[in-house]
Amino acid sequence: FREDVSHSEKEIPSSYLGICSRLLQKYRALRWWRRLHGVGMGIDPELLREVMQNAVPFNRFLGMQFEVAERGYCRIRVPFREDFIGDPTRPALHGGLAATLADVAGGLAVWTYADDPRSRVSTIDMRIDYLRPGRLIDLYAEARVVRVGSRVGVADMFVFHADAPTEYVATGKGVYNIVLPREKSVDNL
Repeated sequence: FREDVSHSEKEIPSSYLGICSRLLQKYRALRWWRRLHGVGMGIDPELLREVMQNAVPFNRFLGMQFEVAERGYCRIRVPFREDFIGDPTRPALHGGLAATLADVAGGLAVWTYADDPRSRVSTIDMRIDYLRPGRLIDLYAEARVVRVGSRVGVADMFVFHADAPTEYVATGKGVYNIVLPREKSVDNL
């Protein structure tokens, strides 16, 4: 450093940039290793629950209650409302409610694997199999992660009523895109 130059004009030594670059590479390798071996969880499940239940307007509109969120698993409940009846002659819940509940559960289960709370998850593909009509009571969905890679996660979802948790209303499989926050490179410091 030159003493006659103000602090803002000083150049960053190339040796310092090299050290920063190596540290960033080690951080990325450690993060990859932690994800590969399932070590630790970067996002607090309570934070996920709060975001999904209160910060997403559609979830709030449906009245979704996020009961359990832990690494690779979640359970969500939607309290019954007459607005959710899809077939008044039967009567039965609308299939779209079951699909929506399954999709949100699958996305949340995959999101529990993210290391950074700024990460986002969006649906790439989803398949729903309707097995029986939804009765006019609260509806539940559970999701379990099948696999999570660096950018894509897969989850199995099960929609049911609390009084018959093994008699599924619907089952599904979802594929989700995991969008990680962009890191600033050392060159842009």
